[in-house]
Amino acid sequence: DVESGKLVCTLRGHQDQIQGGCFTRDGRRIVTYSGDLTVAIWDAARGQLLHRLAGHVGFVGRALPSPDGGCIASSGPSGEICLWAADEGRRLIELSPQVSPAPDPGRGEAQTFLVQSRSPHRLFLCTELLGEQGVRGLSLWDAASGQHLQRLTGEVGHLAGAQLRPDGQVLLAT
Repeated sequence: DVESGKLVCTLRGHQDQIQGGCFTRDGRRIVTYSGDLTVAIWDAARGQLLHRLAGHVGFVGRALPSPDGGCIASSGPSGEICLWAADEGRRLIELSPQVSPAPDPGRGEAQTFLVQSRSPHRLFLCTELLGEQGVRGLSLWDAASGQHLQRLTGEVGHLAGAQLRPDGQVLLAT
C-alpha cells in the first residue's frame, strides 16, 4: 500500500522467478509471467491465483492484458505468441514462430501489443517485424481468428506502444 507502506500481499504460485507483471486497466487483476513457461492471473485484492496459463514451449518474455481485460497476450523470444481468455484461463489462439514474426537472435524478442477498436468492436495483435537492421515494420493480426491481416512496412523504431484510432482505421505506433 503506497499510503501506509504496508505489504498488501505476496503472489505465490510460479515455479520460477517472476519476470514481470502488470495490472489490468480496472485494477482488479494482476498478470504475471515467469521463467516456468507460464502466465498467471491473480485477484489483485486478495493475491489469490485465479488461472495458470500453461502451454508455451519456450520462455515467456512478456504478457499483457487487452484494454478491456478480457484477453491476455503472451510472447517469448522464440516468436511464439498466445492469446488467452482471461476469465476462463484457456488459450484462444497461438501464433507459432513459423507464422509470427521471426526474432532476430541478437535483438531479443519482437514486441507484441493488443490493440482494440471501438467501432466495430475488434481486438488486434500488433507485432514488430524484426530484421538485421532492427524493426522493419509491423504486422497486424485479428485476435479472434489468428488471421494475419496486414503487414505495415517502413522504417520504424522500437515499438513502445500501439493504439488504434476509435474508428479502427489508423494505427498509432510509438
